[in-house]
Amino acid sequence: EIKAWIDQCRDTHQVCSTSANEGTSRPKRLLRLDKDICLASPTEPVRFAALSYCWGTNKQPITTNANLTTRYGYLEFSNLPKTLKDAIFVCRGLGLSYIWIDSLCIVQDDGEEWATEAAKMADIYSSAHVVLAASLAADATQGFLHPRHRPFEIVRRAHTVRANLDHLPLSRRGWAMQEGVLATRIVHFCPDEVLFQCKTGSRCECQGEEPNHIIRPAYNLATWPPTDPQTLRALSLDDGAGYQFFVEWTRVAREFSSRSLSYASDALPALSGIARRTQSLHPGQYIAGMWEKGFCFQLGWYLNSRTESAKIVLTRPTFSWITAPRSITYALAYQPVPVCALLHAQSTPATMDPFGRIISASVTLRG
Repeated sequence: EIKAWIDQCRDTHQVCSTSANEGTSRPKRLLRLDKDICLASPTEPVRFAALSYCWGTNKQPITTNANLTTRYGYLEFSNLPKTLKDAIFVCRGLGLSYIWIDSLCIVQDDGEEWATEAAKMADIYSSAHVVLAASLAADATQGFLHPRHRPFEIVRRAHTVRANLDHLPLSRRGWAMQEGVLATRIVHFCPDEVLFQCKTGSRCECQGEEPNHIIRPAYNLATWPPTDPQTLRALSLDDGAGYQFFVEWTRVAREFSSRSLSYASDALPALSGIARRTQSLHPGQYIAGMWEKGFCFQLGWYLNSRTESAKIVLTRPTFSWITAPRSITYALAYQPVPVCALLHAQSTPATMDPFGRIISASVTLRG
């Protein structure tokens, strides 16, 4: 059934065909899933899946400089955690010979390579034939393919993809946000059913045998940048202050700020793929999670009082919501009047990725 959903999307969804970069991007490494499993660096673009999952607290069988050469020849399947094993099983069932998994395909003890490959996340997840999301697993050892202990009652009901995913572990992780938003097609493995989502809409097992039935995207960030005509028209008519762009970017900021990261220094890299794609909206300079366009509106963030749990965050730059210890929100009930103007902004990247980690950032305002 999953393969049928993917094939239907590929063959009939014009929006997905337009947004898909399949075949145009080639990751530096992929996991080849022939009889033996090993790392490979294809010289031509190939069809591959990508895995979105929670690493968790257990030790990962990561690729390092010490084992890189060996893994090009052979990688021991039995040593992989269950989530990775399940992903390989699903890939083979879908007839795919390659999968991209960050812990295996990026040399984790090479800081320069890690920064370079992290900057390619947008292309990797958007060009994948399908993204497999281990949505129910809080740790890579838990896996996502399990026997269902009770029959799943198939009933017609009004529901949204977001309602099914919000409470699951993967939806609370910062890295997983752009992995889902940038994917052309993503399959969420949930406790009771499988959900399929693409740029056109979504479907789930509870819909039964309705091959052409698609629920329009209800997830707040089903696609980014926005593609619906009404929003694009509003952005094109945006005034010089950039209020409409600000309204759209708050969707990203609010969602990302509600998620957690194992390392505070990953905050900007985990958002870099979305930031890179935002350039198509011509928002000006990128300033530590904020943009030149509508900057004064963006300064109006504040902590969400309904959020109880604190998280590990960056301490600088203090003007940016990226340093907030809890989820943030904005006053959007009315259009505010800016009381300042941005005169100058400076942001010094720590790597070759202009959207990744920074050494410093500052702004000069007049007001």
